Amino acid sequence: VVGSVAQRGAVLGASALLALMTVSGPWAAAPVAAVSGINVQLPLGHEISGHVYVPGNVPIAGVDVNPEGTVAFVSGTTTAADGSFVIHGVVDDTYQIQFFPPDGSNLLPRWYGAPTSSQDSTGAVNVVVSGANVAGIDETLEAGVAISGTFIGDGTDPVAGIQVIAQGSAGVGSAQTAADGFYSISGLFPGT
Repeated sequence: VVGSVAQRGAVLGASALLALMTVSGPWAAAPVAAVSGINVQLPLGHEISGHVYVPGNVPIAGVDVNPEGTVAFVSGTTTAADGSFVIHGVVDDTYQIQFFPPDGSNLLPRWYGAPTSSQDSTGAVNVVVSGANVAGIDETLEAGVAISGTFIGDGTDPVAGIQVIAQGSAGVGSAQTAADGFYSISGLFPGT
């Protein structure tokens, strides 16, 4: 004997659920027979590896390394403390590799093998993956230019929290003024 209304409701609910699970009729789903012998082997893919440096052959951590294939999409990776990176699961294709410096650094993004840093892949060297790993994709990031100053409101008091934007033919950058009104926009391409 079930004592409380709540307990009786729980028993009734469980009974109704069991009844729904055992319903038969023309609308009931037919049982599905187990199927075996379907085996799938996924290919391991290849690797693209290398190192990223700043001038003076100093390794840099935190650089995003992104491959752009002509057909395939492959996730990128980030450089380790020694500047090394390994991109796993790479399928056969032709790739261009782009390197994005860590936020807040005064470094420019770069395409592998390009003679200078640029926002597009002009001059980038193709990395062909065909049946094997590709190593030695080493690149050095160049320093960008910075614009800095102090934002002064009416009078001589610095103003905090102002968004300062540098926009020109070579790209866009921004920074917010600190409590003392100082701002610094770094990692800009040279230009006007």
